[in-house]
This record gives sequence, C-alpha cells and structure tokens, in this order.
Amino acid sequence: MKTDNQNGFSLLELMIALSILAVGILAIVSMQITSIQGNDSAMKFTDANMAAQTQMELFLMADYNDISNDGASTADDYTEVTNADLDAIPEGFTLEYRVISESDLDSDGTNDIKEINVRVKDNEDKTRSDITVTKERE
Repeated sequence: MKTDNQNGFSLLELMIALSILAVGILAIVSMQITSIQGNDSAMKFTDANMAAQTQMELFLMADYNDISNDGASTADDYTEVTNADLDAIPEGFTLEYRVISESDLDSDGTNDIKEINVRVKDNEDKTRSDITVTKERE
C-alpha cells in the first residue's frame, strides 16, 4: 500500500525561508551600523562640549583684561587654543574663541562686559560646539 502523505519541507520552501531570514539579518546589521555611527557622533559632540565648557570656566576665572582678540590666528578673527594651553581638548579637535562684543554698561568710558564665543571643530572642520559666555568686569 502506497501513501502520498509526505512529512517535512520541500527544497523550495526551505530556500524561501532562508531568503526571508537573510533579509531580516541584513536589516538588523544595517541598524547596528547606524547605531554605532550615531554613538560615535554623540561622543564627538560630548567631547567638544566638555572642552568648550572647560574653556568657558577658565574665562570666568580669568582677569577681564586678559581676554582679548590680540592672538587671533584664523581668518575670521578667532584665537586658537592648543593642547599645551588646555589639556581638555580631545585629540582631533580644535578649540577657538573670539570676543564678540564689549559693552560699557554704566557709561563711565570703560567696557564692563564682554561676550566671548567659544567653538570647537573636529579634524573635518565641522563645528561640534558653539557656545557664548558673558564675562563681567569685577
């Protein structure tokens, strides 16, 4: 007696199932790569912000007259801070600052307040942090 009752999967069904599995795995790998790139970018922003914050704290502690554009070294009048000046600058980053404006608040002929812009760029010249701080004369 012969029966046509077959158990198991055919080769075609197995190939279709494996193709669907492969597409799913490729989608997961793509998401993993995107996640790693996003984490790297976030780490660069965090490092840049930490360097800018450190420089701003130094400006707040510095004497009012010591902060100027006298050492401007870029085409747009920013002064570059090197790792020798500030060891908080991460490898591959450039920290620059510029006094944006000075104001005489009490009209006595001397400037009482400075606005200072601090920016951090990566080695691709992409600005990763751009922060402004205000320094008052004491």
